[in-house]
Amino acid sequence: VRIAGRTQLLEVVAREPERLLNSRSGRIHFFPCVPPDATVAFHNFQARGGFLVSAKMRRGRPENLRITSRRNVPCRFKSPWPGGQPVVRSEPAGSRIALERDPFAADSYAFSARAGKSYRIEHSR
Repeated sequence: VRIAGRTQLLEVVAREPERLLNSRSGRIHFFPCVPPDATVAFHNFQARGGFLVSAKMRRGRPENLRITSRRNVPCRFKSPWPGGQPVVRSEPAGSRIALERDPFAADSYAFSARAGKSYRIEHSR
């Protein structure tokens, strides 16, 4: 699907919110079908496994990625920054969380999430 402008992007996302977040595979995918230069955001989308996810993309750059876990389970996600390992930090303390590379999918990672805890995913620089 080719999306020409902002109004058309909003219409498509309103009909198909999975363009912003998809987790059918059990792995969270941020902005899987969003144009590379788009500016969009979402708040508290439910992801498979018991996660609430919020994120923003500004001019094609993912930012403010947050995951809140509702269960004590591994959180699996595909990095929105291909080729670079992301960093996961607990909120609000900001302590770094151990991250494992997912051997079954490229640019994918996992960490142990705890019920009621929130995590920020950042691009490692």
